[in-house]
Amino acid sequence: MVAAPPAVVVLLVAGLLAGVVAGAVAALVVGGAVGALFSSRVWRGAEATVLGAVGAAPADEVTHARLFNLVEGLSLAAGVARPRLLVVRVPAANALSVGRDTRHSAVVATTGLLDRLNRIELEGVLAHELCHLRSGDVVPATMAAAAAHATWPGRLLAGRLVRRALDPRRELLADLAAAGLTRYPPGLTAALEKLAETGTEVPHAPAAVADLWFAAPSPGDDGLHPRLEARVEALREL
Repeated sequence: MVAAPPAVVVLLVAGLLAGVVAGAVAALVVGGAVGALFSSRVWRGAEATVLGAVGAAPADEVTHARLFNLVEGLSLAAGVARPRLLVVRVPAANALSVGRDTRHSAVVATTGLLDRLNRIELEGVLAHELCHLRSGDVVPATMAAAAAHATWPGRLLAGRLVRRALDPRRELLADLAAAGLTRYPPGLTAALEKLAETGTEVPHAPAAVADLWFAAPSPGDDGLHPRLEARVEALREL
């Protein structure tokens, strides 16, 4: 058997290396394009994804007049555009906010929250959610939750993906900001105490969206929700 000339071997090796490099470059280009397309899709549909996941429906200006009046006044005081208002029809008292910018944001309240809290208590909870919108921390939270809920790999990694995007002090900071916005900390304190008594569990709450709620939506929640009692204590120290 005649041995191949060294030059031929070199050319073959060079050709293989060139093929590998070309393949890697092609994979990077295709992967980058797919990643950009996915990111764009998640970004545009993030708000709708989260709202659909929790089963939120538009609030009615007549039926939920108190909700509209409170958010209108709080939005002006906070210096943010009034978000869309939606409700989730469950007896538990809870709320959440989502958004990707000032024009695409929403505040969701459960019917249980609207029914059980008086005006001052409800104002404290809504102020908390508007402070999330004002601080901008709702944007990475919304994106992470939408990405986690919208994809199969995301659902497997939902908790880790969402929590990496959130500040562990997020809820406590929003509580303190809400107390400053309403200038009446006892309102939010009373709301937290009432929620501790009545419960905040939202049936079938998706794991990917759990950390967006005002309070833990499930008994086994191990996310970023401090105990309601700890939040009350923090407010009483003001």
